[in-house]
Amino acid sequence: MSKSADKMQRDVKRAKDTLDRLTPELIANLVRRAGTRSTGEKPSQGPRGKGSHSDPTLTAVVRRMTAENAPDPVFDTVKELALNLHEMMQLALKIDDKIRFVLEAGERRKTAELPECLACQEITLRPRSGYCPACYAAWTRAGRPYRTTFEAERKAQ
Repeated sequence: MSKSADKMQRDVKRAKDTLDRLTPELIANLVRRAGTRSTGEKPSQGPRGKGSHSDPTLTAVVRRMTAENAPDPVFDTVKELALNLHEMMQLALKIDDKIRFVLEAGERRKTAELPECLACQEITLRPRSGYCPACYAAWTRAGRPYRTTFEAERKAQ
């Protein structure tokens, strides 16, 4: 086996091992542990909204807008994990498309057809307006009538 085949097999095995560890229970546990970002225990001093009473929602909004969030490595890690899994899914779709492209190349070559004239159904190398040179000349001599009636007349001949 070639080096590239060995490398591809190692990569596939490593990806499968990693994805096999991500069971639905583990994913649910990770999401539960990272449920919401911790806001930190700050004293009531700091940015406040206008007014004489305490408004914890407004304080949280102002704190978030001023980027005073407490670091939360668990929340950040689970969020990054979700983004990485989404990227892996997109890469898997690209890999599927590339495999399909390589495996179906022979069939694509078989089904590649030369264009046919829309009027007489003959194979033509250089169609003009969808017609072979003879049908195109006849169409222009006839004053370029409606295509459907012209094509029906040519097929009937």
